[in-house]
Amino acid sequence: MVVKWIPSHCGIEGNEEADRLANEGTKEENIEIVPLTYSDAMLSIKNLLIKEWQAQYVSEMSRKKHIFLEIHPYVKLRPWFYGLRVSGMTVRVINRM
Repeated sequence: MVVKWIPSHCGIEGNEEADRLANEGTKEENIEIVPLTYSDAMLSIKNLLIKEWQAQYVSEMSRKKHIFLEIHPYVKLRPWFYGLRVSGMTVRVINRM
């Protein structure tokens, strides 16, 4: 994870002081390390994997000049039948067509 200092809200009362204190905090030698929760770690890993999957998908489809990329430019996180009230048999039949 990367944290960057981005000054904003210039001229708004209270924010100038908050910006100054935050900037001072970046110069502290004693930095408190806050443990990453399991759920935050898993979310970060999931997002990283999805980002890598998307890049690989676009690269592969572009290399093949595949028309599917124009129809579906992003990887799908759920199957096409998600949320539909259809039986497993119906899904298999449609997939095999």
